[in-house]
Amino acid sequence: MRYVCPMEIDKALEQLEEIHSHVQRSELYRGYRSILTAAMGLVALGAAFLQPRFVVLEHPLSFVYFWVAVALANFLLPISQILFHYAAYESPLERKKTRLAVGQFLPCLLAGAFLTIAVCKTNENFIIFLPGLWSILFAMGVYASKPYLPGAIHWMALSFFLGGVILLALVPSGQSLSPWGMGLDFSLGLLAGAGILYFNLERKKS
Repeated sequence: MRYVCPMEIDKALEQLEEIHSHVQRSELYRGYRSILTAAMGLVALGAAFLQPRFVVLEHPLSFVYFWVAVALANFLLPISQILFHYAAYESPLERKKTRLAVGQFLPCLLAGAFLTIAVCKTNENFIIFLPGLWSILFAMGVYASKPYLPGAIHWMALSFFLGGVILLALVPSGQSLSPWGMGLDFSLGLLAGAGILYFNLERKKS
């Protein structure tokens, strides 16, 4: 029976780890771009400045209309780029990866949409809970996408989750509908995500 040197075992384990790391990198989804994610964060920040012009807090529905419009505008930024590359450039394997990555995030968006409609149709007094719930649902979507994104993306998910908890804690004071509640929560979370994508995905690729 051949004696196996411990150094050979260590070398084999290192090679396996390197192969695993290479496979993991090849499975990452690269369709979310840092520049667009940062742009989304800046849109959220700009919306915080504009909210007092468009939202009358005595009419909570105006808050929902405003931030849903902001969310739709922000949604168009990445989805247009993703769809363009999906149709024009991606291979069948890359298209499968796109469907998997986007599919992981889609349930949280649908849940947020149905929750918003239900709250607005049921009782406008419950709108004050929506900012915190939106943020927590977004955190869940980011975390669900983690298998296809850099491992550090969990910090982005944590940022949104903690932001949602803080916004829910502000409900008794009525401050959860303030401009800087949604504005800071989503701008900081998205800018953090942009940094994670750049340093852990795009910069390493280059």
